[in-house]
Amino acid sequence: MGCRKNYRYLSALERDRFVQALHYLKSTGVVDQFASEHDTHFSMGHNSSHFLPWHREFLRRFEDALRTYDPDISIPYWNSTVDRSTTSPLWAADFMGQFDAAWGLGRALGARSSLPTARQAHQVSALGGYDGFWRDLEDVVHNPPHPWVGGVMATSVSPGDPIFYLHHCWIDMLWAHWQVVHPGAAFESSGAGFGLNDPMHPWATTPADVIDYTTINVYDYPRFDTVWEDEWTSGWTTFMPFMLNGAQHYLAYKHGAGDVDIDRIRADGQGVDTIWEDTWSSGWTTFMPFTLSGAQHYLAYKKGSGDVDIDRIRPDGLGVDTVWEDTWTSGWSSFVPFLLNGHPHYLAYKVGSGRVAIDRIRDNGQGVDTIWEDTWSTGWTTFMPFLLNGTPHYLAYKIGSGDVDIDRINADGQGVNTIWESTWTSGWSSFVPFLRHGQPHYLAYKIGNGRVSVDRIKADGLGVETMWEGAWTKGWSSFVPFQLGQRNYHLAYKYLVGSVDIDTIHMTCTGIRSWILALIASSRSVREKLHVAVRA
Repeated sequence: MGCRKNYRYLSALERDRFVQALHYLKSTGVVDQFASEHDTHFSMGHNSSHFLPWHREFLRRFEDALRTYDPDISIPYWNSTVDRSTTSPLWAADFMGQFDAAWGLGRALGARSSLPTARQAHQVSALGGYDGFWRDLEDVVHNPPHPWVGGVMATSVSPGDPIFYLHHCWIDMLWAHWQVVHPGAAFESSGAGFGLNDPMHPWATTPADVIDYTTINVYDYPRFDTVWEDEWTSGWTTFMPFMLNGAQHYLAYKHGAGDVDIDRIRADGQGVDTIWEDTWSSGWTTFMPFTLSGAQHYLAYKKGSGDVDIDRIRPDGLGVDTVWEDTWTSGWSSFVPFLLNGHPHYLAYKVGSGRVAIDRIRDNGQGVDTIWEDTWSTGWTTFMPFLLNGTPHYLAYKIGSGDVDIDRINADGQGVNTIWESTWTSGWSSFVPFLRHGQPHYLAYKIGNGRVSVDRIKADGLGVETMWEGAWTKGWSSFVPFQLGQRNYHLAYKYLVGSVDIDTIHMTCTGIRSWILALIASSRSVREKLHVAVRA
């Protein structure tokens, strides 16, 4: 059993071995043999209920052939709803691009067709019956990439182009995910000779033999499992995560009422326990955590009045103590924490005026010192900090215009340098950072329409790569990222109605059986969210 990954997640060694294996199978005639087999039995594997199982078996057999060169090889997948550019790394000269001229494939990328969209893939994957699902998956999602690539890929001998296998690996993954979300859906025959137990020529293999794909491969894809859900009171505006005595906690606050809690997240992620609560004055808009001398602190600020505190969280979590307070000018809307030489700093920004400052928190917590200031354009609504090669960076975004930057903070704290900029669609309201294989990723979410995306920040910081996108319900206003062991989680909350979830973020190859069992036992939130996992 192997692990089928998004091709973007292949290591350099995995990519090179996969390419070498393809060239080896071409030199031994195996590639052409598979292309001929696909051509001869085209009617068996297309326009029938055998479309999906026939190609699953076809993929398995080709993957077995690849493993005669290297037993650790698995076919990677190409998600053409996300990876849509003719200049994508998919077509680089050291990957799929090299085969066009070398194998005489005659590709004409993008000349004859358009690629399917994520919305189309989602709509197909939401269909409840197998008959409707396979038909629309073949017609709407599977078919367009063949003419989009062009040349050999647009013919009945399309397996002569190695991109065929990355494309069909993704199609098979969509089917696998559909099976997980619809565990009770029965195979439906499209006619005589295309039943569950009918052989799929030229083999004796039947659809029943390949229905359980977990005996063949598992897939590496972003997925979100709700491990706990509840209904709280509405109105919580701020959630500030912090670690205390090795356990994950957060401080929750209601801007309007002044209610405040300190909650500890249970070690298994199955809920939270309130360990302290109080009522403060209303109006605190920012809580920025940091550590001084091993003790958890935070800077609290009121955007409307300019009131500011530095508070220390008690060692047992049962309350806080104010160590410094002051009044600043009003209007600071964002605080971006980072470390320089091991000491806490932050970048502060005013969305209305564009004023920006970098401040250093004093060693004793008794105030801050401004070490740099400037004026930028107005309208930056989100700043998501991350480390790249040990250096603090952040992604900045304007929810109104879609402008986005990646900036590197100077080593001496004297300003920042923009290393990449672009324009996205407007409306992204949350950016939830997490790490995978040491690389910064984030989940981006639009509160207005529920659109969600998982992106990876490029190793050089010069842009991002979308790994997955889907659609959740609208209205999630806060996301609190945290880790339990080696697994990434977030707590998601809806300000207007009080709904709360704790979700795991999976980005590794995992056997799917345990997920199926969890799905069967799951409740509203899993059903609400996981209908989009099939779009990975």
